[in-house]
Amino acid sequence: MARLADLKRVSAGLSELRKPHLSRIIQLQNSRSPIEPIASPVPAPESISQSSNDASKSDITGRSDIETLVNAFYERVRGDDTLGFIFDKVARTNWETHLPNMYAFWETVLFRSGGYTGNPLAAHAKLVPQTEMGRAQFDHWLGLFRGTVDDLFSGEKAVHIKSCAEDMANVIYARINKVPDPRFDPANLTPEQRERYARYKPTPQPTTP
Repeated sequence: MARLADLKRVSAGLSELRKPHLSRIIQLQNSRSPIEPIASPVPAPESISQSSNDASKSDITGRSDIETLVNAFYERVRGDDTLGFIFDKVARTNWETHLPNMYAFWETVLFRSGGYTGNPLAAHAKLVPQTEMGRAQFDHWLGLFRGTVDDLFSGEKAVHIKSCAEDMANVIYARINKVPDPRFDPANLTPEQRERYARYKPTPQPTTP
């Protein structure tokens, strides 16, 4: 139930993008396009927990930790061969505004106190005509994010923020590329995910007269 509430404050900026089990992130309508294979399978919850259960590291406890995480992550992004040019050359990211916006986003995700009101879908969709925004790019982004979290933090919030990042990456990728959300391909689901997703009914698409 905690995951259902985490992004209610974000939902105003993501009004087109809600899912019954992810009201904090997105609603993805069904598509008739074939599901594109996932480059790297979603890790089971057990493996995620193990990688974020280092007693020598503390958990994410507030805004200061989020700023540390976001700063470290985007430092890696900017130096990355796959993603760096997308942010700096294609999107022409204004880092003075982007970093505080991301502090607010992740604080809202974890603690419901960041006041984020942006629209991640629109920000990513406008890049599709300009550069490759496929499965490989999103998987690579997610790998860098998970690695940064694991290098800095350990605990329940660390696990949770990686799960939220995974959900966000999958849904934004699916929506801007007009393919079904890959999480709902039964071949890619863990037993726990199959049981959970079976409880959700897809939203029917409106029919054209």
